[in-house]
Amino acid sequence: MSLQEDGASCGFWALTFALLLIFNIDPVLKENKQILANIGVLGLKTLWKDIWINWRTDSIGLRCSILQPFLSNFKSWIGFEDKDECVCF
Repeated sequence: MSLQEDGASCGFWALTFALLLIFNIDPVLKENKQILANIGVLGLKTLWKDIWINWRTDSIGLRCSILQPFLSNFKSWIGFEDKDECVCF
């Protein structure tokens, strides 16, 4: 798919693809691959850092507001019903 340019970031890409598929966003579509390429591995590492910290420190779990900025990059994303109070996991 020409996204990974090193030998150490495959886990970040795999997690990101799984996350996108959970929310019915196809990571293989040309426009989505371009969005992912623009975000890059450093952007993904920041995303997963934020997800991990929020999930571990928030008493109710991972809030949707943490995922919303990333997922809203994709045109096929329909959004969460309640961005502030929604809990994903």
